[in-house]
Amino acid sequence: MSKSAVTKQLLASWRWAGFMESAAAALHLNLAAFLPEDSSCVQKPLYCPVCGCSFPELTAQDLDLALKHSGAANNPAGFATAAGHKAAVIRLHDGLRLVVRQCALCPAEGTLPLEVRAGMVQKLLSSFQLCLSKGMEGDLRATLLPVLRRMNYIVLSFFQGDGAAVDRALDLILSSLVVLLDARGYWLSYEAGDRQVLLVKGDEATVSCCLRSGCEARVELEIPSSKVRGRLGVVEPADYGQAAELLPNLAQECSIVYEIEHIFELVNTRLPQVLDAIGSAVLLVNRDGIIVYANSCAEKLLQYPTLGLIDIPAAGLEAPWTPFLRERTERRAWGRMDPLGQGDDGPWLDWQVLPLRAGEGASGWLVLAEDRSDHHRWQEAARQAERLAVTTTMVGALAHEIRNPLTAARGLLQLIARKRDPEKVRGYVDLIMRELDRVNRLLNEFLLLGRPAELDPEPLDLQAFLQELRPLLEGEAVLSGVELQMNLEPVPPVAADPGQLTQVVLNLVRNAVEAAGQRGLVRLILRGAGDNVTFSVHDNGPGLTPEVRERLFQPFFTTKERGTGLGLPVVQAIVHNHGGRISCAAAPEGGAAFVVELPALRMEGKVSAVDVLIAVTDEIIRYPSEQAFRAANLRVVSAACPGDLPGLAERYAPAVLLLDRQVLEHYGLERLQKIWPEAKVLVVGESTLTVERDVCGFIPTPLEYTSLVARVQLLLEDACNKVDQR
Repeated sequence: MSKSAVTKQLLASWRWAGFMESAAAALHLNLAAFLPEDSSCVQKPLYCPVCGCSFPELTAQDLDLALKHSGAANNPAGFATAAGHKAAVIRLHDGLRLVVRQCALCPAEGTLPLEVRAGMVQKLLSSFQLCLSKGMEGDLRATLLPVLRRMNYIVLSFFQGDGAAVDRALDLILSSLVVLLDARGYWLSYEAGDRQVLLVKGDEATVSCCLRSGCEARVELEIPSSKVRGRLGVVEPADYGQAAELLPNLAQECSIVYEIEHIFELVNTRLPQVLDAIGSAVLLVNRDGIIVYANSCAEKLLQYPTLGLIDIPAAGLEAPWTPFLRERTERRAWGRMDPLGQGDDGPWLDWQVLPLRAGEGASGWLVLAEDRSDHHRWQEAARQAERLAVTTTMVGALAHEIRNPLTAARGLLQLIARKRDPEKVRGYVDLIMRELDRVNRLLNEFLLLGRPAELDPEPLDLQAFLQELRPLLEGEAVLSGVELQMNLEPVPPVAADPGQLTQVVLNLVRNAVEAAGQRGLVRLILRGAGDNVTFSVHDNGPGLTPEVRERLFQPFFTTKERGTGLGLPVVQAIVHNHGGRISCAAAPEGGAAFVVELPALRMEGKVSAVDVLIAVTDEIIRYPSEQAFRAANLRVVSAACPGDLPGLAERYAPAVLLLDRQVLEHYGLERLQKIWPEAKVLVVGESTLTVERDVCGFIPTPLEYTSLVARVQLLLEDACNKVDQR
């Protein structure tokens, strides 16, 4: 039999027509299948599944137009029918074309783009066509079920407002059973609220008789779900073994439909209440940059009515996160104590922008913002009080220090007025100039205490930076007869102003060289320390008493004969302004050791710690798991396919790996443990003896997400306890 004849026979099959109608009803569409060389056309359904309006039959002109647009492309091609319906044409196997239409009057028209729904129909019906034409041998069944699950996910997620979405998804599953199994009749019974639903395909009379009499010529199975009570069965299957093998898979699909619906119900009913109750502003921005959700806190913070925020461009807001939304960032962005709007009078915010991913790129963004104005005002008041106290103390000390050279200069000027000897006058002038230079030096160093506030930081490799300073530091040491040793380990970069950091290093090394004296030793050491970088300057001089060490960083305190007492306070101000700290202790080899600790710079794209990495190929498992972990305030990264893992390994260090068998078989547990040696491994599926000892647990399906989150939190707590014990 030719391919054309087989395809015509397929079009005449009640199994094809029934499945096509179920797929069309699930996605709110009308489907019309035809062959280019045949004028006959199978159209399902005849009426819009939402509003009930009839679909006119496609004209010969419509079919010609569809054939012209289909061409050689495999993707849906859009066009308009003679009646004005928006349509798309897709290609199936063996020359079969399918025209996909949506109702022009239906209120659900814009819920999901027609091209997206047409693409889903193309995948599903192509798999169905292969199953009917080639039988169920090989991997055809395994190909059809994931496509069916993906389609049901779309039906439930995009048509939640339609009360019949679950019924249509279950009807599609029953129609799939018709495709996958040759039997006399098929049924699905379940409870939907306070009503009992019975779906029947095939010979309805035989099914009804079988259900009443309880005949033995049937195979049935209870749906394994705590959310619904129902049964799935067939009457007089051609192959009872195949029926017993297939029914658990389809019953599991029914259970998954209710799991998805339950999650969406929780999100729709509970999430807005939770988001309105929290004290942070929450904005949800879609892929087009339009705000689609805002909670009451966002309304107050942005001074918009809630409805006034919905459907406006997020880029129009004068907010610190706006530039990241304009550039469609694909990485998390955040800020601390940033003003909202222009000037310093508005609220001060801590905020973050989280990209929402769906495949490649960001499909939207979640914006979180917290009003920290009270904390900012408290900090500013504390800083002002601290500055006032410090200024009062320092001005008193500065006045005392300046009074001495000015008093000496005044006395010398009085002597000059009395003396007539030019030689003595010249000596007095030199003394006056020296005292005035001392005043000038005091004032310059005093002013330096305020300069570190103006930073120009850049990512700085301290190992290379100190190597560049080596000739200058060695020159200081050689002039004083001191040996300088430098032990510089590779360390992460820091965010620092090179000019100001040069001043810190030179000041500390000069002090150490003076303390070490002739034939002394000064050691400069650089090493990493967790999330920080430290460099220390050691000398083998006489050392410092505890009383002196306590006062070293006080302005105008000095142990030098002609020191100003401002060098170390300036160094401390610079270090503090870089987010670091400086301390002084007794060196192990005698003398003093000054230790500077700076925070390491976490560069974008470098390895970041996350709580869970989900590597699960099934989106129906991966997506709800990701949402459940995020709801528990866990840091989550997910991978849709095994090939994404090498790229994630360069960027993330997860504490827990949640895998499925496909990922586990693709990489092997040993390789995954080499990539992430510290990660705990959980596997979705039944236990496997070959790897049982090397994983932390197996998660049976269907997943109980509350138990899954609790399991992961226990693993995280265990990991934290082990780190603390170290």
